[in-house]
Amino acid sequence: MNYFDTLSTKYEDEFEDCYKFSFPAGWNSLVVTLVEYIVWHNKVHSTNVKIHSVTKKRGGLHFVIAHKPVNPSIAEEIFGAIHLAENLSCRTCEVCGAPSAFMKSVDDGKLSMGSFCNEHLSSSTD
Repeated sequence: MNYFDTLSTKYEDEFEDCYKFSFPAGWNSLVVTLVEYIVWHNKVHSTNVKIHSVTKKRGGLHFVIAHKPVNPSIAEEIFGAIHLAENLSCRTCEVCGAPSAFMKSVDDGKLSMGSFCNEHLSSSTD
């Protein structure tokens, strides 16, 4: 069973509309924490927020939801949590989850962006 299957089985309602789920393993704890927060929000505030996609985009986490809450303050809380997780992903190693630095490099005319700790930086640039 892969990581998506595990989460989508545990949080079936939130993942019923999810069409894309692909991100580095080092961000697992960020994604799980954010999903659990959305599940909690759905229960406490009787919202129906669905997770549409979780991917890596422009070197960082990209998290898209559907059915945003009607109440502006609740929507602001959820979008704030998503924004925080997306920002933290740019400071979290994609491989191991350790604190890292956001890097950009150009290889053969192609821009590559990502976050790597000192231990994994050399393997990502080889």
